This record gives sequence, structure tokens and C-alpha cells, in this order.
Amino acid sequence: MLKLQNIDKSFFLNTPDENQIFEKFNLEIPTGQFVTIIGSNGSGKTTLLNLISGTLMPESGRILKDGKDITHQKEHVRAQYIGRVFQDPSMGTAGKLTVLENLSIASNKGKKYGLRPAIKKDRVDYYKELLTPLGMGLENRLFQPCRTLSGGQRQALALLMSTMVKPDILILDEHTAALDPRSADTVMRLTREIVEKEHFSVVMVTHNLRFALEYGDRLLMMHEGKIILDKEGEAKEQLVLDDVLDLFYNISIEVGNTV
Repeated sequence: MLKLQNIDKSFFLNTPDENQIFEKFNLEIPTGQFVTIIGSNGSGKTTLLNLISGTLMPESGRILKDGKDITHQKEHVRAQYIGRVFQDPSMGTAGKLTVLENLSIASNKGKKYGLRPAIKKDRVDYYKELLTPLGMGLENRLFQPCRTLSGGQRQALALLMSTMVKPDILILDEHTAALDPRSADTVMRLTREIVEKEHFSVVMVTHNLRFALEYGDRLLMMHEGKIILDKEGEAKEQLVLDDVLDLFYNISIEVGNTV
């Protein structure tokens, strides 16, 4: 269970530009739940992900994971049990390193490094087996630098790498936004397959309303640091795209955004 209790978070604190994002914000995410989050620009979506991952710290309130207070735990410590895939495909992989080298680094996450080969030849077949089900030909590109891959290939690799050492929580930060529609659909299919297999908790921010309705157990809509829609299970399945679109359109127009 992940809990955010009475969270206060502001930017540019004690300056003329002070901007309070969250005031006494509360959210509970049960273990194994797949939550999709949509909302207007500036609603607090990315700030929420950064608070969960430890990139940002709240001014007050608590963040609890399975009853343990992790509010002030550093990001690199949380990375031991939190995986994250970013919007930019280049942020999840090292472009100058090969696919094989990237996978080797990911598979050794959290382990102590010593004077031993970083890449073992007997792992090549294992990595090929991991990559083949992706259906993107990456198993034939193990020795290519990641910078030579397409955006969709690189994001699929980043998704796989973030889940190789099984995280308790997977954070997806608009991880299909920079992809073409076909690649976005492929990455979402892979996301569903990995999540259904591993059963970890997922928090996914997306601007794609179709993805928000089609994927996950629970849908949240945020606006001005508050949750204005919270549907899960059967209630989420009964949501109609046009109704969600109307609500999303209204809050977007209110803050001067376009859908």
C-alpha cells in the first residue's frame, strides 16, 4: 500500500512567484493496483510522480509504503524498489552504450560491483529471450548503440529495463507521448503484458484519454492539485469517453489549455 497523507507542496516558496500545487493532498494506492492519471496542465500530475519517486520532497505531510515512512528517503534509495519510464525515450537508456550493455546494467541494479566481467557471454541468449516477445527486432540489435534505435524501440527497451529487477512500484510518466500512434500502441500493449505478468503497482500519467480508459484498474482526473474524478473497477469500466472528454475539455479551457 502506498499512502500520501496531508501533503503540502509549493514551488518558489516565500517568493513573489510562490505556487502551491498541493494542500493537504491525500491518496491511497493499494498494492498491485494500476492507476492511470489524467488532468490539465499544472494540475500536479508530474509533481505527484516526483513526490512518489523522491525527486521532490513535500513541505509537510507523509508518504508511506507498506506502513514505512519514506517521506524523506532519497531518490536513489527509492530506486531500489521503484521503476520509472519517462516521456523522453532517451532518458531511460544510455545512448552511447549498446542494447546489451544497457540490459546488463539494468539486470545488475542494486547489486554490488566488483572486479568481474560486466557482461557475461552466457547472458546473451537470455537477453535475446527477453527481447524477442517485444516483437521489435531488438534481439537482433544487441550490439548496436541505443542511439541508433527508433523512439518506439528505445522506449520499449526502457520499459523492459525498468522492470527487469522487479520493482514494487512502476511509474510511467507519459511514456508514450513522444511516440507515433503505432509505436504508442505497441508500448502500451507491452506495458499491459508486463504488468499482468508481474502484478506490481503502477502509476501512469497520460494525456491519451483512450489509454486512460482502456488500461488500468483505476482512473484519476486531477485539477489544480485536487482529485476531481476517481473511478475504479466496474465504475471505471462504465465510463464513456465522451463524458470524460467533456470534463477534461472544460477544465482545460478553464486554465487556458487545449485538449
